[in-house]
Amino acid sequence: MSDHTPGPWEARKSVVPHIENESMVWDGDFIVWDGDAPIACVNCCDGIGEERAEKNANLIAAAPDMLEALETLLEEGDTNSTAVLCAEQAVAKAKGETE
Repeated sequence: MSDHTPGPWEARKSVVPHIENESMVWDGDFIVWDGDAPIACVNCCDGIGEERAEKNANLIAAAPDMLEALETLLEEGDTNSTAVLCAEQAVAKAKGETE
């Protein structure tokens, strides 16, 4: 297993005031948490919008679970399958082993 912070992680909307100016409306960020420790922040005022920011945060929060599932697939899978090749590439990317 990797040296990353183990899961489970949870995505939650941060509690901030509603801010408006000429170029943006900001209702808050989405924070990915490991218990009480923040792992990542997805800012929704950079043009992606709140809905997409929430989906990105949920994807980040699922990363430990997806990595575990892919590693299990690699341990048990048919080494000649396209799915296994894709899993190997995804795990390498998650572990920072690609360029």
